[in-house]
Amino acid sequence: MLRSIASFSTTKLDKILGQLRQDADDVEKLVPIVQERIVRGERENAAQERRLAGIARAELSAFIQEQREDKVQRDLDRKRTRQKEVREWLRARNEANIRHQSRNVACRQPGTSEWLRDNETFLQWADCTTTHAVLWLSAAPGMGKSVLCAHAVEQIKDMRPASAVAFHYYRFDEQYTAIEAYRNIAEQLFDQFWEQTQDVPDDLHAQTQSSSSDPSKVKRFIELLLSRIVEVYILLDGLDEECGEKSRWTDALEVLEYFEGLTSTMPSSVRLWCSSQDRLCVRTKMQGYPAINMTEKSTSADIVRYLAKALPMLAVNEVDPGTETMILEDLKDKAKGNFLWAQLMVQSLEQADNLDDVVRRIQDGLPLELDRYYERIFQSIHVEHRTLACKIFSMVVFAKRPLLLEELSEAVGMTYTKEQSNLDSSKEPFKRRLKALCAPLIDVYDQETSNVCTLTHSTVQSFLLKRPQILQPKDTAHAMTMHVIDEGELATACLKYLCQPRYRDLLVKLGNSFLTSSGEDVAKHHLLTYAAKYWDRHLENLGCGDALFASVESFLQSPQFVTCLQVQSLCVEGQFSLWFSNIQMCLGYRRTFPRWFTECGQRGQKFVSDYTRFVDDWGYVLGSNKGDIDRCLWGALGPRSFLSGNAGRYSSFMYVETDEPYDSAPYLYYDGVVADGSCCVVIRVETRSVVDVAQH
Repeated sequence: MLRSIASFSTTKLDKILGQLRQDADDVEKLVPIVQERIVRGERENAAQERRLAGIARAELSAFIQEQREDKVQRDLDRKRTRQKEVREWLRARNEANIRHQSRNVACRQPGTSEWLRDNETFLQWADCTTTHAVLWLSAAPGMGKSVLCAHAVEQIKDMRPASAVAFHYYRFDEQYTAIEAYRNIAEQLFDQFWEQTQDVPDDLHAQTQSSSSDPSKVKRFIELLLSRIVEVYILLDGLDEECGEKSRWTDALEVLEYFEGLTSTMPSSVRLWCSSQDRLCVRTKMQGYPAINMTEKSTSADIVRYLAKALPMLAVNEVDPGTETMILEDLKDKAKGNFLWAQLMVQSLEQADNLDDVVRRIQDGLPLELDRYYERIFQSIHVEHRTLACKIFSMVVFAKRPLLLEELSEAVGMTYTKEQSNLDSSKEPFKRRLKALCAPLIDVYDQETSNVCTLTHSTVQSFLLKRPQILQPKDTAHAMTMHVIDEGELATACLKYLCQPRYRDLLVKLGNSFLTSSGEDVAKHHLLTYAAKYWDRHLENLGCGDALFASVESFLQSPQFVTCLQVQSLCVEGQFSLWFSNIQMCLGYRRTFPRWFTECGQRGQKFVSDYTRFVDDWGYVLGSNKGDIDRCLWGALGPRSFLSGNAGRYSSFMYVETDEPYDSAPYLYYDGVVADGSCCVVIRVETRSVVDVAQH
């Protein structure tokens, strides 16, 4: 019946159901396989994601590291830039200080001066836990104070390696103002602070935004440094060298009192050493402080060591021990602890031919006084060479700083050159001849690429100032020729040098060089910078004669004077800046004319007034744009200014009333425009006289 009812065969339905069951079984078998594939894919995706994430993290880490390194480099560059800015702001001139320190260290024979390290007074001073903050070392001339000071610097560095040591050597042939001494010491302290920290804190760098011409700013910089350094030792040598001239002693005394004051306010961190001859002006300031007095007893053993090493016949064992002992004892007794005398005796004995000559020179030929020794040296110069020798010693004695050998050669040659002519190089003495005449009282020693000429000791200068005619021949045949050591030689050389025709036109800049109109590089004009800076200083002591006044007046009205101003702008730091005068107690410009020139009536005062107004207007430009003097608007100075006729890059003029009297009172004008431009404010300050304008 069922079969009759169904419309199709059940067999076919069974097949379909069986196929479905098979498919279900196959699907059931495939499920774990598919699931495994899905899980494996997820793992692979996760691994890929982790790999990509790792790459990203590595890249991010590298980027962060790069940023860190870049930041470190930027910080280092910033600090180095700050360091450079600080050194440029200080404008120190420590070259001479470093030269003296190196030279004094080299002069000390090994084994000498070791007594200082065992000296109880020195050890107590060097120990910052004691109250002995100031120490005075005194001795007679030639006892070796400067060498001992240099040795003290090395000893302190060895004993207190974490401390900072700064030194300043005063020398008879180099003048330092108070602010220059502050700058030198500040630079030394700053360099040591930089070496320790490699950093320039904000408050230190902030000082560079103020004027380094202001002593108070430099002193504030020093005080900020002292607050960051645990121990500081300041050593001032040669204070007695400044006692002879009021202005020099005023500056030295200011420096001494400043650092003396710091030892009172910071006794546990600041120590002050002073070494000098026992002069009244120094002794008055040093009363009450611990002192070391160098005597024959303290240096006699060092004298023997020095002589044993320095005398050639002893150094190479050419004499027997008994004779050696006799020579050393005899020399020691005559030296009386004076190293300078011993050094001069060594130079004399080096000329001995044999032992008998040595004994004779010791017994008969060695003067016991330095003056007698100097006299013998000068009298030994041949009469034919005394004219040249007189020029050499005149220039070295009165130089405002140690002359380079090339400067000395040109200065001597200039004195033999005709007036209003360029330097005749054939008139310059041979360098070997200069060196021969300089020895043994003038040292010529290397300083980088130049040779520096300086007297061996201040006693040579003192002798020549007392005996300026020491080179005057005694025989009647040469008595008419005057040989006098005076400042006129160098004064004449400087003025003639600046008046050379080749300086009628301004110097022209080519790359990093400045050339004359004929194409000469002025870097080869060795005396030019010195003459431009010191010409008026050398004329200072010559007095106001009609001929000299006329020569100076002619120079000021010549185009060569403008070239001189250009050289000052290029090479003389702060020439056109305001400076504080300790003597006049006011701000002013560096003096440009000899004092007597302004005291010879209205003509000289008029030059000073015109020059001062020029610097008021153009000093900033000349100070910041080195050598660009042709930018000055000369015509705008007014037709009555002696500078108004100079040619410049631009044309200019001044409106003036033709009936204005020459002696009318000067005025200072200050003007400003309000922010909206609606009006202009003009302030006129009336001064009392032309001299007021020049001085204040």
